[in-house]
Amino acid sequence: MSTQAARLPGKLAFGLLTTLVLLGLLEGALWAVGTIIHRDWRVDPLPVPRDYRVLCPANGLVKLCPEEHFHYQRVRPEIFFPHPDRPRIVVIGESFVFGYGLPMEQAWPARLEYLLDDRVEVINMGRCGSYSSALVPTLEAALTVEPSLIVLSIGNNEHTMTSFYTGWAGRHPLAFYSISRQLGRLQLFGFLLDALGQDGHVTESQSSAPLVFDNPTDQAVYAARRRPPDLSLFPDALAGPQVTAILEDEQRLKEHIFKGRMESMISQVQDQGIPLLVTTLPADLTRPPTLSGIHDGDPERVRAFHQKLLNPRNDQGSRNDGERQTPEELLAMAMEEDDQVASFHYFHGMMLLGRGQDPAAAQAFRRSMDLDMIPDATPTINGIIRELASATGCALVDLDTLSDTVLRDGDSIFLDGIHVNRHGADVVAAQLAPVVESLLNPAPRVP
Repeated sequence: MSTQAARLPGKLAFGLLTTLVLLGLLEGALWAVGTIIHRDWRVDPLPVPRDYRVLCPANGLVKLCPEEHFHYQRVRPEIFFPHPDRPRIVVIGESFVFGYGLPMEQAWPARLEYLLDDRVEVINMGRCGSYSSALVPTLEAALTVEPSLIVLSIGNNEHTMTSFYTGWAGRHPLAFYSISRQLGRLQLFGFLLDALGQDGHVTESQSSAPLVFDNPTDQAVYAARRRPPDLSLFPDALAGPQVTAILEDEQRLKEHIFKGRMESMISQVQDQGIPLLVTTLPADLTRPPTLSGIHDGDPERVRAFHQKLLNPRNDQGSRNDGERQTPEELLAMAMEEDDQVASFHYFHGMMLLGRGQDPAAAQAFRRSMDLDMIPDATPTINGIIRELASATGCALVDLDTLSDTVLRDGDSIFLDGIHVNRHGADVVAAQLAPVVESLLNPAPRVP
């Protein structure tokens, strides 16, 4: 080996060390300058909430402003006093809080007020069609109306946003976001973004214009991300392995963003010293998945099993002894081929439900919901809500338990898969009422 070649590793190490020292000096200089001019270049890639008016004057009173720029979002035109003469409860959420499909007086926030004998004023700030990041202005407005209690019941629409990234980043959205978040802690990274005219934040969209892609994978991923999704590219309700991997990666990103956003919202309320109650979200567990994905199995075999399970009356093949395969045998073979297909777990849940094994059926249905490529509320979202409630010490009403109690008769409380009917609104209000009362009238401490 030549002397020059022998010295190369040392030169590379010296060059790397020198670069790191220079970057460290630049970072320190930016911290110093930022302190002097009161400027912080660091950037958290969490989406920047859209700004919109929440509260409008109404002849000396206050009302929720009509929706602006969001043709798919709706609010209740509630009118209330600017200064409450009784405890005020503000309920924030999406269509579940809004009371989609019900008149205002039958939505569960109104029924909660009724159950508390009208001793409180309950303001329904549910924004139909919204999601956590877009609800930040609503929360900020709620903090200004002298609430005695805030109820956060969010998480139904976290998976409905369209593409966050395109190109390479769109193929690896969670990794790109995670890297951005780490780099965003550096003043130098934020300074460079600012110099390039970039803000470094993730862009969320529910209504962006259709994009044209030059390959079928990106085209299929974008079709699944649309609101509503374009399922014409998935005639068999199955996504191929590559599309599945990207969609699943993006679901984890959406859940990551939801957790960060909800942490921030809880902190905002608690910093004001206002009592806070959060809820999980119920769902009809027997709804079939919208789009299943192929993970580890052979795509052709998975599609064949999927078709046979969808059409149980057709010939399902024969065992070695010449007898026809039972649905249970077929499902076992399908699960062995790929045990992460949402529809396989759904079929399993239906079989268990038919046998009266309700707890096991509920577990199978929840697994199906988590694996759905186009979900609404998911067990994972509810898990995040429980985790944050425990970590922050805020009160929790676990409405997800209603999903189990009405497993065999979802119609008893649901209008559809996630919105409750009139009876369901009464059931939800009854679950919240005692907890709300205890938060408004805490028991005296025992010496």
